[in-house]
Amino acid sequence: MYLDVKLPEGASIDDSIALVNAVDEKLRAEPLIRRVDWTIGESPPEFYYNLRANVKGVPSWSRGLVLTRDENQTDDLIRRLQKEVDREYPQAQILVRGIDQGPPVDAPLEVRLYGPSTEVLKTLGETFRQRVAALPDVTHTKVSMAPAPPKVIFDLDESALKRAGLSKAEVARGIESALKGRIGGELLEGTERLPVRAILKREEWDSTDDLTNIRIPVRAPGPDTLVPAVPLSALGSVSLIPDESPIARKNGDRLNNVQGFLKRGVLPEEALKMLAADLEANPIALPTGYYLEFGGDSQERGELVEDLMAPLGTILAAMLATILLTFNSWRLTGIAFGVTGCSFGLSLLALAVFQYPLGIQALIGVIGSVGVSINAAIIILSGLRLNEGATAGEPDAIVDVVMDASRHIVSTTVTTFGGFLPLILEGSEFWPPFAMAIAGGVLLSTIVSFYLVPPLYTLLMHPRRHFLQPTHHNTPEPPVALREVA
Repeated sequence: MYLDVKLPEGASIDDSIALVNAVDEKLRAEPLIRRVDWTIGESPPEFYYNLRANVKGVPSWSRGLVLTRDENQTDDLIRRLQKEVDREYPQAQILVRGIDQGPPVDAPLEVRLYGPSTEVLKTLGETFRQRVAALPDVTHTKVSMAPAPPKVIFDLDESALKRAGLSKAEVARGIESALKGRIGGELLEGTERLPVRAILKREEWDSTDDLTNIRIPVRAPGPDTLVPAVPLSALGSVSLIPDESPIARKNGDRLNNVQGFLKRGVLPEEALKMLAADLEANPIALPTGYYLEFGGDSQERGELVEDLMAPLGTILAAMLATILLTFNSWRLTGIAFGVTGCSFGLSLLALAVFQYPLGIQALIGVIGSVGVSINAAIIILSGLRLNEGATAGEPDAIVDVVMDASRHIVSTTVTTFGGFLPLILEGSEFWPPFAMAIAGGVLLSTIVSFYLVPPLYTLLMHPRRHFLQPTHHNTPEPPVALREVA
């Protein structure tokens, strides 16, 4: 599991460090937690496939990565910690989330608002945010057009600059050198050269008044070793104004993304249905030129499923051509494809019986099981074609062929199922659905192949033998000669 900690805009990294230390102390006191690691100001490396590293240079943001001792109790721990941190640290927005399956998403529930005016989008975003926050299973909400931190504006006086012999570019370079520092040398560490940057202490520019006291160096009039400088306050005035929030765009339209975060264990689909029903019962009027769309987990999963299914037509066409060239018979190809359809359904049946969710891993496993499961049908059909008695439709010959092929098919099925069994018993949420879809589909499809392929072969290849039997008419028996007994 992991925690996303967000302080209000404008908070310093020292504020984030202080809050992280307090939250870290609380987490380490939990007996179920084994290890905690933090990154402050930027995202950690992408160690998991659906975690995004899309935050950098934000001092008010932190993420904590938590390892627990018992995965079966992690969900309960997430629910409890979410309530506790909301109560104990109201100054920050803390999201306690689990590492789930599926495509990477920023939030499980999203309402994306599009339009030309940022002010109207902000108003609509706040309205929709309140509507999302009113849902019973939503813990936190936020909007992408949130208030940005204030910025400091230096209004330089041209006459003061001329008297000091400075230009605006020189003042800008002086401010940058004071706040960002300047490289003044190198430190040799082994074979690597590390630059040394000289920068003012943070205490000297921690407030607006401190910024006005930054001294800008001017051109030295003589050989004096001391560099003359003037304070920034002598070159103009300083003002603090609110900054505009960053504007996201999609397809050329301005976007305000309203995000909702759910309680642990609540399906995003259910929350989306509740939100859609609420908006249908009490609609929010959108001005002309503005529209919305739903995003989040459901939308991303739908797009991913579409991407997975897009090449399915090409794959099926290639399978059809391969099997048709192998058997040179449309009827035998139809039998093999019938087993393919059964394999698809039986993989879904295995997932349903063992109550595994139909996620992305399970869907990939279902698709993969189709190619493996058709192997049994191909072996049986190949054996039937090579046996003269089976080709003639003799039941005993067909039974002999199936029995001979069963040894190879059963051994292949058992080894395939046994290979995936450790992944099924692994117990996490990642591998078991994938392994069950393949192993369950292969096992059940093999059983179906034994009982489905031979009858279909007999019925389709020898229809006259079973459907067009000659009609037997009752012929009168010859009369029995009667003999008179004396």
